[in-house]
Formats: sequence, C-alpha cells, structure tokens
Amino acid sequence: QALDCSLYVNIGGVFSLQQTHYNVPNGATDSFNLTLPNGNYIWNVQCTDQFNNASGAANNTLTIQTFVPVPGQKIFFPSDDTFVEKANPANKNGNSNTMQESGQNGSIRRIFMKFDISNITAPITSAFLTLCRDTSSGSHNVGIYHAINDTWNETALNWTLQPTLDVAPIITQFVTSSGTGCVQKRFDITSLINSEIGIGST
Repeated sequence: QALDCSLYVNIGGVFSLQQTHYNVPNGATDSFNLTLPNGNYIWNVQCTDQFNNASGAANNTLTIQTFVPVPGQKIFFPSDDTFVEKANPANKNGNSNTMQESGQNGSIRRIFMKFDISNITAPITSAFLTLCRDTSSGSHNVGIYHAINDTWNETALNWTLQPTLDVAPIITQFVTSSGTGCVQKRFDITSLINSEIGIGST
C-alpha cells in the first residue's frame, strides 16, 4: 500500500507544507532534502493512504548552526556523543536528537562526547568546547570532565558502562537559562588538548 508523505516545517515562524512525496511504499525509508538557514525549527512528517487515513508522530525540533573557521582554526565535531541516566542505568541514548545533563538528585544525567584529535600537533594556542543550550529554564554549574578511556561508543554506552572520570573538572561554568532557541556556551579546554596531544591520545 502506497502512502503520500508531506514534510511540514516552521520556516519564518509559520508551520507550513514544504514538500510532498507521492506513492511511497508502506514500510520503506524515504528522505526529504531542504536547504535552511541557521536557526531553530519544528518539523513533522505526515503520511496519508488511499483512504485518507492520516498518521504522524509528535513534532521534532532541529537546530542548524553553521561554523565558518577563521584562518588557522580547525573545527571538530564529535565522532560519538550520547548521554547516560542514573535512574535508567541500562538506557542507551546514542540515537537521541538531543543530549541531556542534570545534577539533580534522582535525575542525574551525564553527557559524553568523543573527538578525534590524532591529526593535531602540539602546542596549540587555544581550544574551546562549544555547546548549544536549548532548554528554556533552570540555571546551574556545568563541569567538563576528562574520561579515563575512550573505548566506548555512542550506541552501546549507558550509565552502567560509562568510563571513569577524573575527580576534578577541567573547567566549570555557571550556565543560566537560555530563554528560547539555541544559546552557545564555550568552555576553554586548551590545557586538556595540549596534554592529550602530548601523550598521544586520539
């Protein structure tokens, strides 16, 4: 049974139809191609069969942030990223669209990110970890820690299997409420990267 599937996106603050793919086989994988500027978006896909029965999942969010390096600067994206939950120690969140962190009792969550820095030579003058916070409330200290080993991967990691962290954080920063949309937070990790390069870490 074929389906007609439509993509809706809130471009310019208006949630509207962007594309429709006709006669998509039921159970098949399909994709939409759409060029969007930097920003925060809500999107959804709704499919209808020949009897006009419609179905669609909950709305999804998407943040697009293009980074343009300056001369001499390199931008690295994580090879693996996920988060783990103390309350759900077996959960694996590597396929999640967002990462969550929390220090509250009963809902502790930790974010893990791994980067390949094997092509960097020391010394470097500066290195920053840039995160985008998109929650609308809550303010607290966020600490960046070094993991003792990097043998984990995002699809298998959970609270039970998480690597050991150094006792002291590399840096902490008080992160305030972001309001709405993506607000970038930068953490200076220059000393860590220089140290990792010096011992041959990747």
